[in-house]
Amino acid sequence: MLKGVNINFSYDKKGVSENILNDVSFEINTGDFIGIIGTSGSGKTTFIKHFNGLLRASSGELYLNDQNVYDKSFDLFQLRKEVGLVFQYPENQLFKKTVIEDVMFGPMNLGMLEEEARIVAERELKFVGIDEDLFSANPMELSGGQKRSVAIAGVLAMSPKIIVLDEPAAGLDFYTKSRIFDLLKRIIAIKKMAVVFVSHNMEDVANYANQVWIMKQGTLISKESVQTSFSRDDIIDLAGMDVPEVTKLTKDLIDAGIPLKSISTTVDNAEKSLSDLFKKNRGH
Repeated sequence: MLKGVNINFSYDKKGVSENILNDVSFEINTGDFIGIIGTSGSGKTTFIKHFNGLLRASSGELYLNDQNVYDKSFDLFQLRKEVGLVFQYPENQLFKKTVIEDVMFGPMNLGMLEEEARIVAERELKFVGIDEDLFSANPMELSGGQKRSVAIAGVLAMSPKIIVLDEPAAGLDFYTKSRIFDLLKRIIAIKKMAVVFVSHNMEDVANYANQVWIMKQGTLISKESVQTSFSRDDIIDLAGMDVPEVTKLTKDLIDAGIPLKSISTTVDNAEKSLSDLFKKNRGH
């Protein structure tokens, strides 16, 4: 659906060009749940801003459904309709007086009549778990989790194919964070979309993503499954990142001679692996 080929991006500072992205290629397809990780300054946020045209590559190509986004004839409005971006701080994109008006804004911008836009907005607000008694509330009076949900509803109301989120769990407690990520899983399953999120939390990536993209100094150095990515000490060390604590533990157990089948990236997987080993040994 969305494909980048040899994307480069640089800023000009006082006449000096500073490279931010270096020869980045990628592809996002329906059903993908991609976690993008990397240390601060690795280019993650700059990278995702290219997905819906907020930034334009200095060189390289970007394709949406095989159409070159950088062709003069291409309408960027189509890209921004199909690739929705949710910022790290949702209050940056909530600006109407009421929740329902905020979610209606996108569909009406697409040319929907007010009544039709209201129906779409109500449907998406219910989908993300916002109660009807909050539809007339001021978005700024909502909790952090509710603001994030409303921002997601506003993007969903545009009927995108890809939703991109910058640190969707930042500042949220464990329960609210779990609700947001469970919502993202439902979006993929029910709406047949792709979800991409930037995160600094390895446990979140391990628990929810099916792919990990690792960035270092503006370069996409790895695009692999969660299991493969967190098993590769060379890539993790090169990126200057860390792996989930449960991954460290199961690696240490294997190094100590405990015959686990493989490392685990989640607590649930580790429990199952240890349980299977215990049952096997008890059967002997």
